[in-house]
Amino acid sequence: MKRLTELICWVGGRPSFRLSKEYEHLKTDKGTRISVFGVSLLLNRLGYYEESGLTPERVAELAAAEAEGRLVVLECAVGSTVYAINPTRGFISEMIIDAVKVYDTGGINYFWKAATDETIYTNMVGFYGAELGKTVFATREEAEAALSALRDKI
Repeated sequence: MKRLTELICWVGGRPSFRLSKEYEHLKTDKGTRISVFGVSLLLNRLGYYEESGLTPERVAELAAAEAEGRLVVLECAVGSTVYAINPTRGFISEMIIDAVKVYDTGGINYFWKAATDETIYTNMVGFYGAELGKTVFATREEAEAALSALRDKI
């Protein structure tokens, strides 16, 4: 997404912004005020930002971490339920993520435990992140659809 604003300077420890040159067309004919459409666009962008609940300091911290390669976005959080399919047996196991390991190579391993006694994965401790969406799914519906698709191929 292209920036709507550009930094002019810092005043009293706070940044001062103006409408970026790319969005000059949002100004009225006299060029001094922003048109109704421009105000609407700015309010929508501001609304998305405010809905995130992030402070400007936190956004800066996350941006710095991403730029330095320290930010990892996990597909599953500890405590999440996932559904693993076993196409050979036609079975879906409900598992709970209980640990995550991130490797310096960028690989991610998720470790799990059975959510119920009805599982066939008693000998497996987890899965590679690359398996998400292939053999491990975030919802039972996704797992059932994948299992059904695999049955149809046989």
